[in-house]
Amino acid sequence: MSEILYSVWLQCKLDIRNKNVLIVYYILPLIFFLVMGSVFTTIDPNAKSRIIQSMSIVAISMAAYLGTPVPIVEIFSSDIKKTYKVGNIPLWVILLTSFLSALVHILIVSAIIFIISPIIFKADIPSNILMYFLFLILVISVSSIIGILIGLMSKSNTVMTMFSQFIFLPSMILSGTMFPREMLPSVIGKVSNILPATHGMNILTSLGDVNLKLISPLFLIGIIALGALAIVYRKIQID
Repeated sequence: MSEILYSVWLQCKLDIRNKNVLIVYYILPLIFFLVMGSVFTTIDPNAKSRIIQSMSIVAISMAAYLGTPVPIVEIFSSDIKKTYKVGNIPLWVILLTSFLSALVHILIVSAIIFIISPIIFKADIPSNILMYFLFLILVISVSSIIGILIGLMSKSNTVMTMFSQFIFLPSMILSGTMFPREMLPSVIGKVSNILPATHGMNILTSLGDVNLKLISPLFLIGIIALGALAIVYRKIQID
């Protein structure tokens, strides 16, 4: 257990030192939060009731899809993977430490948004803070698993970028973070249901009415992503 904790701590430090990861984990999400938070609350005063949730979902999507795959690609597409095999270190350790590291970093950014929003934008604080952060961790976990899957499936940074943007951009536009999903055409609205960001936004803005029907799609997406991750991981082990 202590070895895994040390590995997570080491991975966290490596992620911070990796400028490509640092930018999408912290710098871009926080800049986007400050700029767009100001725009949204100025244009629509009612945005204060959901600015924490929407900016947190944006930060999660940005970090999970654009940042989490980076160290995975760097390791699995290079000779570093062989080093792990020579040292008899299971490759799943890389995935676990990357997942936990992403969880820590994204949770920190989400906490910063949660703390700063009421001060700068007079944002409304969620009614149940404990439940908010529990479901926030769920959204981060599912999104990070997808990010790791993207990293495993990508043979290069170019392929990774293509996969990442394919999920990130719809998450930004169609999930309800930028504008209400009711404004979308019905067909596109249905398509957006495959995105974790959509269900994350629905859950975080409906804490008083959370039920199994509301959270089950997010669990289903997580299970499918885990299954796909297991298949890709097994194929990599065979190769």
